[in-house]
Amino acid sequence: RSLLKLHGGEVTAASDGPGCGSTFRVTLQLSARAAAAAPAIGTHAPQGNPAALRIGVVDDNEDAAVTLALLLETLGHTVSVAHSARAALEALPAFEPDVCLLDIGLPEMNGFELARALRARPGTDHAILIAVTGYAQEKDRAEARAAGFHDLFAKPVDLEVLGAALVQIERRRRQPAVRRGPRASGRICV
Repeated sequence: RSLLKLHGGEVTAASDGPGCGSTFRVTLQLSARAAAAAPAIGTHAPQGNPAALRIGVVDDNEDAAVTLALLLETLGHTVSVAHSARAALEALPAFEPDVCLLDIGLPEMNGFELARALRARPGTDHAILIAVTGYAQEKDRAEARAAGFHDLFAKPVDLEVLGAALVQIERRRRQPAVRRGPRASGRICV
């Protein structure tokens, strides 16, 4: 709820009573930039849209992870959520994500260690890794690059910037294969 409010959104809940289930409605305003990009990224993309990305979200804050996943799904992406590094290492290689959004402050294994572990596994070794963290000083960015991240976004994530980065990743993915050198050497510029 607080993440939605930070982005000018709201959440409402309704129920017909005990045992009848609940309906939750999440509402966010579409930014001018996102509205202009919506046709390119398939805001109402059907399942299996070839332009959609497979995105892994790893965050121990379950509310933040689920909310981010819902937002990404409304953009037509397929999302897999894990709430721990262990769960991510079990689920993400089989999911074969194009992009992984990893919280850095995870218990047991931090996001830098998780990034290195994902890089070493088939199924996740090719993914674009983006750190999502409350730690966004230059030393944190340098550590993220050293761990194999392509970029780092400070929490709360600016949805316009994330959306633009995902559009760029989609465009690069559609381009014919070109030798670009090691993936960890550059960052995604938006």
